[in-house]
Amino acid sequence: MATPATLYHYCSTSTFQSIVEQKSLRLSLLSQSNDTMEGKLVSKIIEKLAKNSALDTKNLSRLLEMLERFEAQLYGFGFCMSKEDDLLSQWRGYADNGAGVAIGISTQYLEWLSTSKLKTPFNLTEVNYGNANYDSAIEIAYQKINGLIEQGAFNDMSDKIDLKT
Repeated sequence: MATPATLYHYCSTSTFQSIVEQKSLRLSLLSQSNDTMEGKLVSKIIEKLAKNSALDTKNLSRLLEMLERFEAQLYGFGFCMSKEDDLLSQWRGYADNGAGVAIGISTQYLEWLSTSKLKTPFNLTEVNYGNANYDSAIEIAYQKINGLIEQGAFNDMSDKIDLKT
């Protein structure tokens, strides 16, 4: 699919006013997104793969605990945009239930900006929702994780020390 000439940021009128007055775009914590699965997709797929591979209960529990800790410490920031200039779900979800605005920004400008020497560099990355390839892409990482678990990565010292001697 061809890259669109313009990307759109849906927001409330107060956010738009702030962007114009401050002449800046601000990133938001993705964990504060209205998408409840934000930052959790990989963990959910790893959990599903672990259960499907019959990982034993003890190691599954440890893996899920590690994933939960990872999610709690991962701070992702983003500035969400859409290829669509007039999409009902975007108006409802991000533009104050249709009372806000959609700001159009040149994709070419954003690409140039992402490669310039900014104090805070960024990546312009497309997010594909509902992509069926997620499982297979993450399965490669899971196989490496599972290999480490099989090699004893979750074994703690109490498992190796005979306390009776």
